Formats: sequence, C-alpha cells, structure tokens
Amino acid sequence: MGSWSCVGQSGEHLPILKAQWIASGDTEAFLRHLQALVTRAWRITIARYEPLSFVAWP
Repeated sequence: MGSWSCVGQSGEHLPILKAQWIASGDTEAFLRHLQALVTRAWRITIARYEPLSFVAWP
C-alpha cells in the first residue's frame, strides 16, 4: 500500500486523495482522510418519484 499525504487547502486535497485512493484501492483510508478534511458533509439520495433527500455524513 502507498502512503497517504496531502498538503495545502482542503479544495486542493480532494484530487490528491482521489488519486491516492485509485492507486491504492484503500477505501477505508480514503474515507478516514476525507472525514478529517471536512467538519460537515452531506450525501444526497435520489429515488424515482421522490424528492431529493440530504443525509448528514458520516
């Protein structure tokens, strides 16, 4: 497995994290690092004939 590291503003981190995730395939490490970057995030669920649903993450 490769090493995971990011430097800079949080907006700059996402492409780096994605590249490291694709290279390593380590989803757990990706989610840990993503969670460390954000204080609050949302997931959107979509279902046919239903309104969009926003769910807090994690």
